[in-house]
Amino acid sequence: MNAAEHLAKFGVTVAQAKEFILANLNNPREIFNVAKQFGVTNAYLAEIYGGVTTQDVISFFDSVKIDSRSLDTTTSGGTGGTPSSSAFPAELANSAFANLVKLNTETGILSNANLKNGIVSKTGLDAFNKIFSASSVDGNGDGQIGSADLGLANFANIAATPDNIQSLYFGTLINTYKSIDFQEVQQLGDFIDKNGQALSSEVEKGQGALFDQYIKLIISVFEDPAAPPIFSDAQLADLLIGSTAAIVGFASGQANFDLFGSFVDGFAAG
Repeated sequence: MNAAEHLAKFGVTVAQAKEFILANLNNPREIFNVAKQFGVTNAYLAEIYGGVTTQDVISFFDSVKIDSRSLDTTTSGGTGGTPSSSAFPAELANSAFANLVKLNTETGILSNANLKNGIVSKTGLDAFNKIFSASSVDGNGDGQIGSADLGLANFANIAATPDNIQSLYFGTLINTYKSIDFQEVQQLGDFIDKNGQALSSEVEKGQGALFDQYIKLIISVFEDPAAPPIFSDAQLADLLIGSTAAIVGFASGQANFDLFGSFVDGFAAG
């Protein structure tokens, strides 16, 4: 698969992707984060930019202390340049977070149907369906979503249908947000305020003592139920609809969506 074929899964052209890269050359962290989110490897980035090699891309990120080699993680039996099928990093997969990865069983305002309708009203059905296609999760193309696809040791296989993918996405996010309470948010905020610039530097590098403490603090959030959750069901529904619509809209090349702004606005509104 080449870059054009990979981007087409998200409704994005090579020209649009290159325009994004050129607009953010002074903000390489954003390029890296978006590439990571959408499975764009160093080889794909080189192909999109044009006239450079995969090593040139890696060296560019190295120069700003970003290790982009994680973009090139491959599946067993896969070919170089194919993104890993594991949806969750090992730090989360081996923590209490794994217990939150479940299908959505909520009814009413947090039901799959209501959340989907809210997102589709903002993005259109075609854009929504492209994001929640089987190829977005079914890494080895066997028609199943299982442990290897998600990076979770004990996840029972389910059919890789759009409905199941949507339900797994919504269910995991709902469970995650419902595990967060005000005290835990305050602890995270205090840790960030206390450690400031030093923590920011280690987060950029993805390593260091403070970074390790920060990851452990985040993981601890998932170890017990929130008391009470930080969002009401209505607030959570608005947040999920707004943030997911931003992702879907951005990935499908709709100019009226800000990938990060809608999420931040929704979180602040909570």
